[in-house]
Amino acid sequence: MNDSQSDGEQPTKYRAQMSRFVAVGLLLWTILADWLIYRTHGYAGPAVFSALMPLFFLCKRGGGSPQGDAAAIVSDRRWMGTAKWVCAILLIATSIRLAFNGNLFVVWSAMLMTFALALVASGVFPWALETIAMSVRCFLDGLAWIYRHRLPTLGRSRINDAGGVPMSTTLTWLMPVLASVVFGGIFVLANPNLIDLVSNQWNRLATWTWQWASRLDAIEIPFCVFALIVGAGLLFPHLGRKRIGGTDPEFRSQPSVHSLLYAASRNTLVCLVVLFTVYLVFEFKTLWKHEFPTGFYYAGYAHQGAAWLTAALALATGLLSLIFRGSMLHDPRLGRLKWLAWCWSATNFLLAVAVFNRLAIYVGYNGLTAMRLVGFFGISVVVIGFVLVLVKIAWHKGFWWLMRTQLTALLMCVIAFTLFPVDWVTHRYNVFQVNQGYLPPAVMIAVKPSDDSGYLPMIEVVDHPDDIIREGVRAMLAHRQLSIEERTGASPWHWTRYQAATAMLYRRMAQHESSWQIYRDNPDARVEAINRFESYAMQWY
Repeated sequence: MNDSQSDGEQPTKYRAQMSRFVAVGLLLWTILADWLIYRTHGYAGPAVFSALMPLFFLCKRGGGSPQGDAAAIVSDRRWMGTAKWVCAILLIATSIRLAFNGNLFVVWSAMLMTFALALVASGVFPWALETIAMSVRCFLDGLAWIYRHRLPTLGRSRINDAGGVPMSTTLTWLMPVLASVVFGGIFVLANPNLIDLVSNQWNRLATWTWQWASRLDAIEIPFCVFALIVGAGLLFPHLGRKRIGGTDPEFRSQPSVHSLLYAASRNTLVCLVVLFTVYLVFEFKTLWKHEFPTGFYYAGYAHQGAAWLTAALALATGLLSLIFRGSMLHDPRLGRLKWLAWCWSATNFLLAVAVFNRLAIYVGYNGLTAMRLVGFFGISVVVIGFVLVLVKIAWHKGFWWLMRTQLTALLMCVIAFTLFPVDWVTHRYNVFQVNQGYLPPAVMIAVKPSDDSGYLPMIEVVDHPDDIIREGVRAMLAHRQLSIEERTGASPWHWTRYQAATAMLYRRMAQHESSWQIYRDNPDARVEAINRFESYAMQWY
């Protein structure tokens, strides 16, 4: 039942069928939420739940009409098909990531992509602000929908505005079900073997049902009610379809007008082009492909230096956006100002290359870490934001277009980072460098915490020629193997505990267990080897 239409606008028969279809969908949603989220023991349950979410929205036939500027809505709908596939693919990607090596950040990404997919199913483009607002509003939407609509009822003599189903419609499915049960029971009673088989299956079902019901607690039923309301809100958003913020007026040619800020903007861009060019010459002359002396301040250049250069890029993004707005867009000298803007943009892209170079220098010195990957992702977000400003200038887009696209790009980059196998990539790089004979990245193996995926590459160091590194890694692997055994053996196993990275790691550990058996059996030797490795590696920190 489409929330944007009144009951009287739909054919009677179609409305009744639609109500049953939605009822089944909401019932399955609630059951799956209880089974795969509330009763889960690990991340495999949410992984399956996320993978099934695109199917849930199939019970929503047609989308509502979003509220907002008509021209903006038409523009959004050009990309609606792409947005639908992107949201569905990202939701499947989050389910795979949860099954491989899940964490709460990936769960957050899965929830966000579910809200985005709900918006697409309702005919609204999933901009970042609208998606975040949807997460707040869907509960209220669900309450409103349940209040306005009743699910199919039995025994109605006519269809009324509440969506009741007539007795004749009810009998079309109730009579065949009752007849099949009665005659099937007679056939079972006529065969002693079937009686035993059905009795055993019935007893197993009754036992399972009793065990399931015995685990009910005071919070589970309210959780199921909450899940039902949220599911209704996702299928039938009303508040969630409203656009956040204003809309930009369509750009139209207007009479030329000389902007009072043209001269100031032109002189500012000329000065910045010269300043950026001079600085970039200095930057690349001093830091590009150089052998750095002992005692070189890597952290200062990579942390503070890269952060300040990134801030300069962000400031340039805002300055360009402020210059090319209002009356400036109708100035007859706009072409010359754009030419200066493109020149300054080229220097900004070179500045971004300089930031990447500084981060690469630091990584090349003593290895890759999660925070250094955050730096790479962060500068990428700034570059994307700068590109969007250039698109705004070239295509005469407005403030709200820039706001929506930049926030959406930021949110997509955050989601991409949560899906990225950070620990595996960082330790894969560090292990490769150490095995090639360059030892400083060993400090990141020794002191940086890691999940199970990060331990997978470390097995390749168990035969390293440096005895302190070799024994330290062996002791770390023995400690992690014992930790996995403790985790999996602490309580009865449940399939929702499964993590592909943990299973892969434990299988590989079992193949090399003899290399660190001494550290499994002797806790004191294990602690001593790990401490000695950390102290030895700190010389490269």
